[in-house]
Amino acid sequence: MKITISIEFDGGIVRNEYPDIGNFKLNVKEILETLKSKEHEIKIWSSRTGKDADRVIKFLKDNKIPFDSFNYQENAYETFAHFYIDENNHGSKIVWDDIYEKVTQLAGDL
Repeated sequence: MKITISIEFDGGIVRNEYPDIGNFKLNVKEILETLKSKEHEIKIWSSRTGKDADRVIKFLKDNKIPFDSFNYQENAYETFAHFYIDENNHGSKIVWDDIYEKVTQLAGDL
C-alpha cells in the first residue's frame, strides 16, 4: 500500500535550530530514499515562509532529499497524510529507524 508521509522540516528532517538550518537527523536521507523507492509519497512542510522557505527547498534539493511536495504556510500541518512526523507527535527525539519500521508496517512492506 502506498503511504503519504507528512514531515516537518525543522525538528523532523533536521535538528530544530531555527532560523538557521540544523544538521540532518540520523539516517533521515537514507530512509527517505528507501521510502521513495517504495513509491511512498513524501510531503515536507514548514512554517517558514518567503526567502526562508526558498532556502529550505534549495537545501533539500542540494542535498538530494527526495520529496513530492513542500508546503510552507501556517496551516501546512493540515495537509492529508497517513503518517505525520513532527516534534509534537514524536517528541524531540525522532528516531528515523523507528519511523521507517512504523511506516513499513502501516504500508504492509515488511
